[in-house]
Amino acid sequence: MVNAVLPELNSSSNDSSLGRGKQARVIVRGGAQPLDT
Repeated sequence: MVNAVLPELNSSSNDSSLGRGKQARVIVRGGAQPLDT
């Protein structure tokens, strides 16, 4: 899953998938941290 998130984060960093990229970033960083702000 992380494998598909890493490339998507870079590709969806400035795309309409900003919402999904934010959630993916939390998983890559830790996953247990409220980085939704």
